[in-house]
Amino acid sequence: DPQMFTIEYNSMSKATYTCQDRDALLASILDGARGNKNRDICIQATKTNMGARIGPLYLPVEEEVESICLKLLAEVGTKKDTTQSLGEATRFFNTNVSYSGLAHAVTEERLFAENKERLINNALNALVVAECPTVKETEANFHAMRRLVASRAGFAAFTNLPGFREKLGLKVIKSFKFDDDGVS
Repeated sequence: DPQMFTIEYNSMSKATYTCQDRDALLASILDGARGNKNRDICIQATKTNMGARIGPLYLPVEEEVESICLKLLAEVGTKKDTTQSLGEATRFFNTNVSYSGLAHAVTEERLFAENKERLINNALNALVVAECPTVKETEANFHAMRRLVASRAGFAAFTNLPGFREKLGLKVIKSFKFDDDGVS
């Protein structure tokens, strides 16, 4: 039903509504939430898989979980013989990383600390070159890139990685060919 939408709350409860002018109502809800400093609100065509979430929605995930999500995106995106698809890895990443971006995006000064900037760059590269055959995978891909670019290191990658903006532009143009309101 094109007039139906579901709101998912941090408490993991859901409410489903129908409205004749759904898009205008969603835009108003989005504006109101962002006006109240809620940076984690987003609109997506698929429901969140709560079973893939590590921890409750009202708490950010720990640094180790974010690192695992970044490594998974980069690894699945570069290797073709993995058992998990990039679409699954992207949905797992989107479920566990808030829409406002990575909470632990800066490399800490400690022994054996991971280079977060490198992990973010690898994940962004994997996402931007990935072929997304379906609308759902394309939408998840764009959501993941937005979450990554929201961090300082991700935005630096957006501006400094050679060819990244051009590849992203081509990906946007390809998404228009789906002729679907969810990605255009």
